[in-house]
Amino acid sequence: MRHKHAMLVLFLVIISCAVHSYWRWGKLSNVIERERPVAVLIRVQDEHGRTGFGSGMVVGNGLVLTAGHVIEDANNVFIEFDDDTVVESSRFFTVKTIDAGLIIIENHEGGLNQRVRLKMMPPNIGDTVFTIGSPFENKNSVATGVFSARDRDVKGERLHQLDIMVNPSMSGCPVFNRYGNVVGMVTRGRYGIGFMVPSETCEFVIGVYESVQRAKIK
Repeated sequence: MRHKHAMLVLFLVIISCAVHSYWRWGKLSNVIERERPVAVLIRVQDEHGRTGFGSGMVVGNGLVLTAGHVIEDANNVFIEFDDDTVVESSRFFTVKTIDAGLIIIENHEGGLNQRVRLKMMPPNIGDTVFTIGSPFENKNSVATGVFSARDRDVKGERLHQLDIMVNPSMSGCPVFNRYGNVVGMVTRGRYGIGFMVPSETCEFVIGVYESVQRAKIK
């Protein structure tokens, strides 16, 4: 009898922990609140002083990932974090044929110690996804939708399709699954749908950069 009572107590504890975990980590609003610090607004200046805007995400080690076309003509950029901290940089890394690039921050601290969690496998078709970007320069705006299709050929690049409206200056923003893992990065949109660079491509760009840095040290 004592054994059955102990098993019942253990079962109730497990259920209680599972319910608490769901409401703490599984509820979408909690997940969004937890991930907000990794999303940034990017203000770009070219050599003539002209200004443009985009979005990005912190990937750790002083690196901010964004769409390649956001920084392709940049002379310097200003990165604004969720806490309104602004960091300037003039160091960039891009890979030809991939619309993804990195902004390198020296002497990084604060928000740059946050980082996204890249998930290599894409969601299932119809899964809920959300973005945290800066449409029309409105920092850390959230949009929700669904993962619509894999492997669309968009101007020669393999992109995944989202049922999310993509507005100006959202390029470079992270796309999350409902658990807060990054499954891709918004790169373009048209006709009311969005397209994202897959997370494995983002990881590839980060890996190339890190390989180049290691080669410089040797």
